[in-house]
Amino acid sequence: MESVVTFRIGQSHFGVPIRIVKWIVDVEKIFPVTMMPEYILGEIEQNGDLYFLVCLERLLAIGTCKSDPVGKSAIILGVGDREFAILVDEIEKIEEMEQVRNREDKIEFVKDNDTVVEILKDSFFTQLHHIPAIKPNFHKQKEELLQEQTQERDEQSFLLFFVGEELFGIDAAIVEFVEVIEDAKKGVQIPKEPFLEGVYIVKNRLMYLLNLAKYLKLSPVGIENILVIREHNSYLGIGVGEISNIASVAKDELNFTKADDVSCCFFLYGDRVVTVLQNSYFHALCKEYGIISHKQDNKQKRGGGETKEFVIVGVGQEELALPMEEIASLHELDEVHITRSLEHKEALEGIVAIDAASYLLFDLERMVENKADEEGSLILVMRSTEDGKIFEYALRIRDIKQIIQADVRDVYEVYSQEEQFIKGTVNLGKKVYNILNTRWIIQRLKEEHEK
Repeated sequence: MESVVTFRIGQSHFGVPIRIVKWIVDVEKIFPVTMMPEYILGEIEQNGDLYFLVCLERLLAIGTCKSDPVGKSAIILGVGDREFAILVDEIEKIEEMEQVRNREDKIEFVKDNDTVVEILKDSFFTQLHHIPAIKPNFHKQKEELLQEQTQERDEQSFLLFFVGEELFGIDAAIVEFVEVIEDAKKGVQIPKEPFLEGVYIVKNRLMYLLNLAKYLKLSPVGIENILVIREHNSYLGIGVGEISNIASVAKDELNFTKADDVSCCFFLYGDRVVTVLQNSYFHALCKEYGIISHKQDNKQKRGGGETKEFVIVGVGQEELALPMEEIASLHELDEVHITRSLEHKEALEGIVAIDAASYLLFDLERMVENKADEEGSLILVMRSTEDGKIFEYALRIRDIKQIIQADVRDVYEVYSQEEQFIKGTVNLGKKVYNILNTRWIIQRLKEEHEK
């Protein structure tokens, strides 16, 4: 038996296991990317994190995603250490499918009433090593999260779940992650409180598992999923039933209760009433029953206030970010002499002489626009480190737009089995800049140089 999110692409029906689903979102805005695989439609943002939007039609060779993705749905998946979003036409439902077996099949066909559903298991996505992903960055500090939650906003996202027959909601922003109870390991300690099921290991973190049905004094029911709540470095698991969906609800559709109630509001979801529990209610539970975790995240710890500086350059109609520390000098086109003695390949334009030095020249304008533009160009001399050695070369760009300083928590890294033209993203909220991968350029220059 497997809990599955089913969806439609064209006339075909698919499903993915709920255990690898991080979010179900509506695509409202897509940030463009440059020189990425054709199945990457751009980037989308969810709760301050960025994800590549993948055209599943192209991966499955059943279509090309020609229609506008805005207004459609996306499922954000977490597969191993990679997270990305897949574009779908319509989310159908979240349900348990008895026909789905715990086998090694990457794809399994099941019949749901009169519909054949193609279940894409996590092993299917695991084999797709070539899909680039953006490394998840640090969650914002709790004070920033609480401040964001109190700001006025038109919609709010809730994770919907069942406790027995009752449908509840929780602010999606305070849930660190969701784990299937079968994937958690129970310890031997038996806590005194009857609503605490015991100490569990969830993603290598120790935490008490609180049975929400028992705590709310509802009819006892089995636990299917664990909602992990964090207060600073203290973790608590909330045991609930089936995960129903993730819903964005307009604020004017929320019916609020008194501030001291366990619930903060109610809203209608189809023909069901959803009871939303207070954020402060969960924070209090975590403070009282949470276990402090000393597990280190698999990410480099950053000091508060640390920033990185980037130069935003114009390349064709695009704007790319270059790390400031790799730029050695800037020159106008009429200040240099270019010898186009090399056989033109991709964007390798030749050799540029500047003062008494010469450099291999890579023309970003030609690379992106597929044509050369002799007007309004600049030459950047780059000094990058490759395999522990300094490699100097020249880049041709259109112009320089601005210089920005970004908090390191807003700088995301792209990682893939293959070297990509874009190595990261700077997320400034209303504006997203893709970071040029100078290593990608150096590899092509070295290949030409070694001939």
